Amino acid sequence: MPVTLDSTIAGAAANSYVDVTEMAAFVNDRIQGAAELAWVALAADDQKRYLIAAARQLDSAHRWLGGRVTDLASTTPAQALEFPRFSLVTRSGIENLSGTYVLDARVKRAQMFQALHLNWITIGGAPPPPGGSVRAQLQAEGVRAISIGNTSENYEGVATPLCLAAENELRPLIRKSNS
Repeated sequence: MPVTLDSTIAGAAANSYVDVTEMAAFVNDRIQGAAELAWVALAADDQKRYLIAAARQLDSAHRWLGGRVTDLASTTPAQALEFPRFSLVTRSGIENLSGTYVLDARVKRAQMFQALHLNWITIGGAPPPPGGSVRAQLQAEGVRAISIGNTSENYEGVATPLCLAAENELRPLIRKSNS
């Protein structure tokens, strides 16, 4: 069954922040490594599935600064995704002169890094996943400690479901308190 990707900014049926054309340009502009080559080899519907999964993970990874832009406008249907958001701290959610919302570029880059990461771990990529280390991958998978021979490591804290590159892009947009 064909997969429908909707990247309408602040759209009521949106399921992605980027479309396949934006993702193709992102992958094409990067140094071609195994993760990028694996992405290019995917069928179009599989690329869409990874983009949708990456957007879902991004949305649920943290509590975000500000509020959804459509929460402020009672005349429009509620947006399906967490971004854009209205916040004085970020540029995401500001309306431009044409009356359309602007999505912070960091959100798009984070989704694209996460989609590459998801595909890479699905195919069992042996080198570190894009944007993250083997340690970050282990933590994301829930590993709390590892021992190899006489060497051991303990991973403290809560691991994020996002790869390191996506997490780094989004760090300024994370709400720091529970308020």
